[in-house]
Amino acid sequence: MTPQEGLIYTMVMVAAADGDLNASETKRLEALVGHLPAFRSFDQRKLPQTAEDCAKMLAGKNGIDRTLAAIRKILPPRLHTTAFALACDMIAADGKASLAEIAQAGHGI
Repeated sequence: MTPQEGLIYTMVMVAAADGDLNASETKRLEALVGHLPAFRSFDQRKLPQTAEDCAKMLAGKNGIDRTLAAIRKILPPRLHTTAFALACDMIAADGKASLAEIAQAGHGI
């Protein structure tokens, strides 16, 4: 996993916390990856597979804990604030913030 994939996992995990990665969240994820400097070296063609890989990890045994551990392992400290900001952006993507999404963002990277 690369740091960029760690950021994507963060966004997917938070957006899917309410049980669904809806169309507005998917569009926002694509827009963020397509425009932010943090993703400059990321091959955007890999985004669907990266999101699917994250969803599979989340669905597995101890999924949330394993996903958080993977994110923490790969993200350098300089990207922790970026990860939190992206998580907050994903929570706001569909215009509503569920308690599950807020709790995932607050889990800490």
